[in-house]
Amino acid sequence: RILIVAPTHREFRNITAAVEKRTAPHHNYTIIESGIGKAGAAAAVGATLATAEHPFARIVVIGFAAGSKGMHQGHIVVPNRAQYHACDVPEGF
Repeated sequence: RILIVAPTHREFRNITAAVEKRTAPHHNYTIIESGIGKAGAAAAVGATLATAEHPFARIVVIGFAAGSKGMHQGHIVVPNRAQYHACDVPEGF
C-alpha cells in the first residue's frame, strides 16, 4: 500500500489519471490532495493515516518545486539527501 500526496489539484488529477490507466498495478495506491506547504501536507497525511484501515508501506509526495533552478515542468527529480526548506506561496497561486 502506497500513499501518494499531491499538493495541487492539477497534480492530484494527473497522478490519479496515470494510476487509473495502469491495467495491473503492482501496488494498492491511495492518492490525496494536500494543498501547498508543510502544514497542509502534514494535516492531510496525518488525517489519512489516522483513518486508514491498513498501514501504508510508503508515503510519496509528488509535485513540482517551482524554485528548483534549471528544472522545468515534466522533469523527474530524484533527491539524494533530505533538507529542511520553507517556501513562500505567491499570492494567487
